[in-house]
Amino acid sequence: MPTSLSWQARMTTAALRLVPPGYITNAFTKPARRKPGPLVPKRVASRFVVDEFVAGHGRVATVSPRRSVGHFFFLHGGGYTMQDMHWGFLGQLLEQHFTVSLVDYPLAPEYTVTQTVPMVVDAWSEVLRRSAGEAMTVLGDSAGAGLALVLAQELLSSGVPAPTRTVLLSPWLNLVLDDKATLDLAERDPLLNLDALHGAARLYAGGRVLSEPALSPINGPLDDLGDLLVFSGTRDLLFPQASELSRRAAGASGTSVDLRVIPGLLHDWALIPYLPETRRLATDVCVWALGGALAR
Repeated sequence: MPTSLSWQARMTTAALRLVPPGYITNAFTKPARRKPGPLVPKRVASRFVVDEFVAGHGRVATVSPRRSVGHFFFLHGGGYTMQDMHWGFLGQLLEQHFTVSLVDYPLAPEYTVTQTVPMVVDAWSEVLRRSAGEAMTVLGDSAGAGLALVLAQELLSSGVPAPTRTVLLSPWLNLVLDDKATLDLAERDPLLNLDALHGAARLYAGGRVLSEPALSPINGPLDDLGDLLVFSGTRDLLFPQASELSRRAAGASGTSVDLRVIPGLLHDWALIPYLPETRRLATDVCVWALGGALAR
């Protein structure tokens, strides 16, 4: 990927600087009441085949093009408290003939990690069954990326086939958030702040210890996780966690990590659909999921 930022990325960063930190904190810690509704917007459902089912306290929608070349099992971000489906980005994957299974997992404060992780494991098993065991790439952003790594770790001893390829976009891998590198970045990311993340983490943990692997998978087993493709940006508050994962997994058996860092980009930039950087990333992720190599 090019190292110079697009004007769209620069303008987005500048605009987000104008958002009061308190507004962001409230969005994470005092989420609006969620109303049940369709998981797939009409503009998407009208063009693709949609299959929905209930899993535990959540739902799953599998959206398929007429001709599918691959399958993503997608876990959305939102600090474990917000329902953000990212159809702008997922639509780019569908256009490249990938099936997408969107997991609408239960959110805090109504539910905690105790309900969410088992639901995601059950959803994975059911999607595997419905897709006749076809190879799937797990894909997640932010909190969803942390949950994606938790899923891979949980499946190691479950007897259920685990993913061999996982894509993590701006992953939230450590809910403790007390390392110096993260604290030093706190003023550089215009999207996230520590108060928002600490508050959301407490809601999702439901009293459990934040450092345990089900909440902070950076502390979980890193062997035998297959191939991990990780994207972050140097203005991303969670960039140090992506770097730490790469460092720790370097000596792990059966795991490889390809960390791609884009200078100047903020947290979760990959899910801002109008950025040229995002469109390039969507293509790169599809190529990699098919077993291709990415150009540096």
